[in-house]
Amino acid sequence: MNGDVETINLNTDLRRHLLFGSIGLSIVVLIIFIIVTYRLSSDLGESIESAYIKNHVEKISELVKDIPDLEALSTVEKNKKLKGYFSEHSHYIDKDVVSFQLWLTGEIFKIKNDITFGFNPDIATSIVKKESSDGVIKIKGERYFWVYQYHPKGDGGLLVIRKVYALDQAIEYMYTRLSISAFLTFWLAIWFALLISSLITKKFIKGNVRLNYLANHDTLTQLPNRSYLHEMVNQYLKPIQTTKNITNQDVNKACILLIDLNKFKDVNDTMGHQVGDVLLKSIAIRLSRLVDENTHVFRYGGDEFVIWQENSVEATAIIQAEKIIKKFRQPVLINGFQFEMSASIGIACYPQNGVTFNELFKHADIAMYHAKRLRLGYQSYEKSLDLRSGLRVNLGGQLNHALAQEQFVLHFQPKVRLTDGKIFGVEALVRWQHPVEGLLAPDMFINIIEQSDIVHEFTRYIFKQAIAQCKRWMQQNIRLSVAVNISPYNLMDPELTSFIQKQLDFYQVPAALIEVELTESATMVGIETTKKVFNELKGVGVKLSIDDFGTGMSSLAYIKQLHVDYIKVDRSFITNIVTDIKDEAIIMSILLLCQKLNREVIIEGVETKEQKEKLISLGCKLAQGFYFSKPVPAEVITAQLTSAD
Repeated sequence: MNGDVETINLNTDLRRHLLFGSIGLSIVVLIIFIIVTYRLSSDLGESIESAYIKNHVEKISELVKDIPDLEALSTVEKNKKLKGYFSEHSHYIDKDVVSFQLWLTGEIFKIKNDITFGFNPDIATSIVKKESSDGVIKIKGERYFWVYQYHPKGDGGLLVIRKVYALDQAIEYMYTRLSISAFLTFWLAIWFALLISSLITKKFIKGNVRLNYLANHDTLTQLPNRSYLHEMVNQYLKPIQTTKNITNQDVNKACILLIDLNKFKDVNDTMGHQVGDVLLKSIAIRLSRLVDENTHVFRYGGDEFVIWQENSVEATAIIQAEKIIKKFRQPVLINGFQFEMSASIGIACYPQNGVTFNELFKHADIAMYHAKRLRLGYQSYEKSLDLRSGLRVNLGGQLNHALAQEQFVLHFQPKVRLTDGKIFGVEALVRWQHPVEGLLAPDMFINIIEQSDIVHEFTRYIFKQAIAQCKRWMQQNIRLSVAVNISPYNLMDPELTSFIQKQLDFYQVPAALIEVELTESATMVGIETTKKVFNELKGVGVKLSIDDFGTGMSSLAYIKQLHVDYIKVDRSFITNIVTDIKDEAIIMSILLLCQKLNREVIIEGVETKEQKEKLISLGCKLAQGFYFSKPVPAEVITAQLTSAD
């Protein structure tokens, strides 16, 4: 992955920068040290040389005082006499003295002058001003120390210029030691830089790895996140996409599985986000145990997870989806509550369903929604799903207008007594009379409404229409109970019960003719909230029922705690009841249990005569299904009841 390359680059670059920085710093320090040492050496050398020459000049001055009287001699004789005199005292004027001049009786005598100094303003100024002074001059790279000493007596003086050796010796002395020190310091700096760079690099790498991990992993589940998913998929596809003229047979195939938890929002709304987080962690652990070296699990966000399968085909992805669905059926215990989560999975495969990450994910999302809407568990992407997906998006933007224009209408499916086939009630099922798409079944829009901000308003609208229809039947001497389904989200509507009461009062419909159906999956969390709402509805006088019984996770406990009038057994137990002894045993157990608890049982999904007769033989009294009637408009029900009379 890129993260590994970045870590290597960071390691190399940081070490190089620290090494060069330390070496550069050591060189700067050495230069400063050399300059300071040179100045100190120079000052020391000049100080030593100055002290020596001044002392030497003092001795020469003493010698000058003993010079015999020269006034009676000519200039030539004076010069000859002085040279002879100083030749006798040559140890005062050694080879290092390059110039020795005397001023006596107003004349200048050059006892020794080995070098031409030319005009030196400092020396000239001292002579003119007749002031004793000293200094250093440079000639052709050589350094010379001069001393001028003035003697007021006889208007005389002397100038001594001596070549400097002490300074050179001091510098040479220091240079040798500086070279050794510089060499040792340089290598120590390198090793120190290597040591420091190693320590700092390790800290940086450790921090970089941590930041890289946080950037690419979900902090709650510790699974790789969507950023890591994008990177992994794009790295897998990039070499393939850069190859021209490839066919499906030439490339390594892959599949993406988009997993969305069903009804997870209910958990957060009723039990709190803390419980929801624990549940997500549990789901992440289960998914992680289902993968291999070619399979990777990611948390995409919210309650969505993604599985990316490399070197995989659709059949392999389907097997994986079936394993996930089976694994999710195992209950999770959190704070004393059992949760049996279900999931909807969308599958899209490379390259037939897309050649980029965005295409694959979009198609997996379309397939996932189709699986969720039809409760299929999983669905592989097909091109035919695109039209329905586009329609779903369009419908989502038309909900408010449709509700305002009363485009939602009710159809009614009869509930009958098996003994005589008579209708004793109906279930109100909503349809969308769309002006363009025609009559739309609820599987096209119910999930959209439940996720929208009009879910409460929509449910109130349905109750109002159902109660109004019940009133119209009463006016035709038809006394028929009407059942209305409510969403688990409606349990959070504090005004629902009072709204139903107001509508019953307005239309003057007995509360016993209205039945409220709540799916058992909606009661699997927040039992206290459900009990509270059900008690309020009981206080109004409406009938209560649990719909889709057997599909939830704590069926027996909820039958005991919720005081309902009807238990509607899910159609999944009826499909094979004629041939499957297990389904028969389940139905018999439910009938016996509900009889003991004083609950009426309604069997849903009856579609054949054989199923009907089997239920009669088991002692079932009430049923509902296509065998008796599909959901139909109110006037069809009216005609059926009128003709029966």
